[in-house]
Amino acid sequence: MRFPMGSSMLLLMLPLSLMRNSHESSSPVLSSVSNLNITETEKRCDIFSGKWIPHPEGPYYNNETCNLIIAFVGDSVGRNQMRSLLCLLNHVSQPEDISHRYSSDVAYFKRYFYADYNFTLGNLWSPYFVRANDADQNGHSYNSIMKLHLDEVDEAWASQVESFDIVIISAGHWFFRPVLYYENNQLVGCNKCGMENVTDFGHYYGYKKAFRLHLELL
Repeated sequence: MRFPMGSSMLLLMLPLSLMRNSHESSSPVLSSVSNLNITETEKRCDIFSGKWIPHPEGPYYNNETCNLIIAFVGDSVGRNQMRSLLCLLNHVSQPEDISHRYSSDVAYFKRYFYADYNFTLGNLWSPYFVRANDADQNGHSYNSIMKLHLDEVDEAWASQVESFDIVIISAGHWFFRPVLYYENNQLVGCNKCGMENVTDFGHYYGYKKAFRLHLELL
């Protein structure tokens, strides 16, 4: 598959737990796919029968002109995916760690440059996609309550994402922890906060809002 010059691509990784627990009876996407009518031509098509046809103009990209930049944005799922890709690529080429050129927090914001292929691989840590900060008076812990501003993007990734050609986003299990939902700087609800006079919207509310804001920016 070939993509035109200057195009970008977005890949999503959705946690199975969120999909499995959905209250919707069926996915509209799956329903629409199942209702597609397969034409007679498609039935006769056999991708394993035929010959490769060379493209006389050559590839759109090569080692001199590609300059492709891929970013994994989100939580540890994306970070682990990037590390797996690094391991695979190490069999072919060794990258230069250029993280310090773009961030002072090189533990959570990584960039690797493959000079042999003019290719950059990056990881931007943002488990909620939106602006988040601690709300627990006892300090941060594994299960401490967090404030999520569902109408404000996390600038840690948003300020850099325009420089990437392909963005792979992942988020999920962080939304299961206790969180307070803020919109227009006003508390509108929560998930597992246990506070009086605060509506518990559950984790889907924040998850959908955060993803929608993220996708609108991209």
